Amino acid sequence: MIGDRHTVIKARELRTFQNYVVFKDISELRLARVLDNELGLPWSVHVGVCGLAGHTAHHAWMKFAKPKRNDVVFVTTGAGPVDIRTVIQLAKQAGCKGIVSAGSEEKVNFLRSIGTDVAFNYKMQNTFGVLLKEGPIDIYWDNVGGESLEAADGTLGSYSETGTYAVKNLPLIVKKSLALHGLTVMDFHDKYAEQYYAEFPRMVREGMIRYTEDVSIGLESVGEAILDVQMGRNKGKKAIIVSQE
Repeated sequence: MIGDRHTVIKARELRTFQNYVVFKDISELRLARVLDNELGLPWSVHVGVCGLAGHTAHHAWMKFAKPKRNDVVFVTTGAGPVDIRTVIQLAKQAGCKGIVSAGSEEKVNFLRSIGTDVAFNYKMQNTFGVLLKEGPIDIYWDNVGGESLEAADGTLGSYSETGTYAVKNLPLIVKKSLALHGLTVMDFHDKYAEQYYAEFPRMVREGMIRYTEDVSIGLESVGEAILDVQMGRNKGKKAIIVSQE
């Protein structure tokens, strides 16, 4: 921050990813929070595993998962944009069996290194076949839709740009007494934010939640960074360091 006329946010405090922004009313900054970073985590972590992606994983897990020991949890794109790696680590801490799909062998190897029971490359293995062998599943965290969603709960999504899917097995939701939840992080931020900040950064600092980053330097790198994510070339949560100062 370079301004000094605000009663909550002081000059020189670090905020979100941009050069300048003007807000007329603090109520516009619902997600705004001064980060003291008393644990000494890298600042880039606060836009990654301890940022919006971590909030989404944590809040939704707290709200919806309700895991029981030995439940089987299936997570798609386990090294993807929302920090699904966090979900699988929360699942393992709850005593669940974790099944995770990812799009490269490098990502699969990382998922195995953090304790995932079954990590597989969905480009090389059939998702339905893996679930038949390793399931049945109790909790499914969907990040891709399409065939993975069909394999998990008998329905199809419309996430893919290559074609539109229709829900074709909708009666299975009734037959299996399934509960489906869509979410945005803001739905539960007010309820879980304080718990998150009290517990989650320390879990990261102590190695209870492991993460990887893929860092680019400077605003001029944004275009290539976005392309890396779109093409699946990022090796962890993509972060842009605007300035080292």
